Amino acid sequence: ALLSTLGYPLDYFEPIYTIIGKQLEFRDFVMQNYSRVNNLDELITLSNIGRTSFFIKFKEEFGITAKQWMMKQLKVRILGKVIEPGICVKQLMEVCNFESQAQLYRYFKQHFRCTPKQLIDHYQAKTNNLQGELRECTKGEY
Repeated sequence: ALLSTLGYPLDYFEPIYTIIGKQLEFRDFVMQNYSRVNNLDELITLSNIGRTSFFIKFKEEFGITAKQWMMKQLKVRILGKVIEPGICVKQLMEVCNFESQAQLYRYFKQHFRCTPKQLIDHYQAKTNNLQGELRECTKGEY
């Protein structure tokens, strides 16, 4: 209605809406589904878009390759998990869809330059220190 009051027929904007709508749909699809799949091939299959078209569209939409983006999301998921109290290596392996401990250890050595246990211990210590500092800062305030 607003567009027609500006003197433009609604069908004038249809091609622009179609382009914008499809871009939003693709981005929304990726954001809603990447954590539900185990790998990029499954995401491509789920999208019902041809492999080459998917890669082109992904690069246009996100500015990096699909593989780079998926690897970044995995690192973010891992870092989110290692700060959870009581997390263990086995849970980390299951949550992040690694098929074996050997695969998990290789990934950690390559991307974090430490073992899963070392990363968990590092972040658990930081979390505990922050919680202790917070308790000290708020002592006597409540």
